[in-house]
Amino acid sequence: MNRGAFAAIVKDNTVLLVRSRTVPQYVNFWSLPGGVVEDGESLQAAAQREVKEETGIICTIEDLLAEVDNIPSDIRVSIFKAQYVSGLISIDDIEIAEARWLSLDQTIALPLAYNTKAIIQALEFRELPSLA
Repeated sequence: MNRGAFAAIVKDNTVLLVRSRTVPQYVNFWSLPGGVVEDGESLQAAAQREVKEETGIICTIEDLLAEVDNIPSDIRVSIFKAQYVSGLISIDDIEIAEARWLSLDQTIALPLAYNTKAIIQALEFRELPSLA
């Protein structure tokens, strides 16, 4: 089984989502940035590399949020929580059609790829209400 690594990057109460140009089943859906782990590469390094290649964003990888087996694609996907470090969105227009920072409410209204909605909701990146 192949391995994939993706990152849920939080910045100012938004999360970075991408829309694929090359993966047919995801062309019309938004997902987290990520991709296939290369030989000898750690899952965390793969997630960081894929984010940088696809979006131009530099992030630090934190906790593992989930591992999912995508049986039809024969791939086990690891999804990490990540923090924004630097960079402006600059898409790899060969692989990526679009990339945006979106609030939780904006993401839920979009057509989301496999398990993306559940992962975003698990992030709990919205600001807590004031108790004052």
